[in-house]
Amino acid sequence: MQTLTDRPADTGTPTPQFTPSLWAHIAATLTWLDGTNGRTDHELSMRLMKIGEEYGEAVAAYIGVTGQNPRKGVTHSLDDLAGELCDVVITALIALASLTGTAATAEAAMNAHLARRSPRLATLLTTLRPQLRNLATARQNGSLDRMMTLASELGITAGDLRDLPHQIAAEIAKDCIQDERAHCHEVSDWHAVFRAEADEAMTGGLEDLIAYLLGQLHEATVADMLRHEAACKPPF
Repeated sequence: MQTLTDRPADTGTPTPQFTPSLWAHIAATLTWLDGTNGRTDHELSMRLMKIGEEYGEAVAAYIGVTGQNPRKGVTHSLDDLAGELCDVVITALIALASLTGTAATAEAAMNAHLARRSPRLATLLTTLRPQLRNLATARQNGSLDRMMTLASELGITAGDLRDLPHQIAAEIAKDCIQDERAHCHEVSDWHAVFRAEADEAMTGGLEDLIAYLLGQLHEATVADMLRHEAACKPPF
């Protein structure tokens, strides 16, 4: 029995080269599967179980990328893994289309699902995005490693920096209000916005605190702040 991502046997006829849209591909595959296997309850069950098979292939590809199996070593590339993940997505969408009726109804169901989830995600991103950006940027440009090394040399701990995020947040909010930048009028309480970002940084460890500082200040300024905190620490 043919299933979701199986392909017709090679007849020797060149396959036309085209790149359909995602949902057009789902519709075409659904037509092929329905025409070959029908759409019985058993067939729908098989299409659901096919998701698990494709997921297993993605896991196997990741193991192959890492070379975790010492007998086999590295057997897959990141491109191989990406392809397997694409198959997981396609297989799941075909199962969704089989359940809802058509590719169009599956797309509508997906859009409705995203619409329900989007408000919650937007709320999370309001506070999470700045600190995630701080961490990603500081790691990428190497400043986080340099400041973590300096903090280690100075004996700085997370506790030494706990008060800094809120102090900096208050100053930034004050400057934002006073400068009356064009985008400032869109936010009713800048203190609350920057305080939320500072609160998030304070829930983490030393790395999160330093990443927060690097997200607000120049690296040289952060280095000076670390040295100042070290100089102010009691000798015991």
